[in-house]
Amino acid sequence: MITVTHNRSKCIGCRQCVSVCPEYWYIDDDGKAMLRNSTDKKGIFVGKIDEEDKKCMQEAEKLCPVHIINIEK
Repeated sequence: MITVTHNRSKCIGCRQCVSVCPEYWYIDDDGKAMLRNSTDKKGIFVGKIDEEDKKCMQEAEKLCPVHIINIEK
């Protein structure tokens, strides 16, 4: 499993993550992206993805204009 972190408080709602990886991202009622099945750890949302989904998440990480998506092993 791969860990993904998302600093949601800095999200600008550009929807880039949703466009390339909709199975893991959606836009919440406040207009900001939300990582599905993630846990809030003091404003940083942490989730797990399968290895086979790493490519779409890497694309989301790359396209995020405010660089708030991070993939860790």
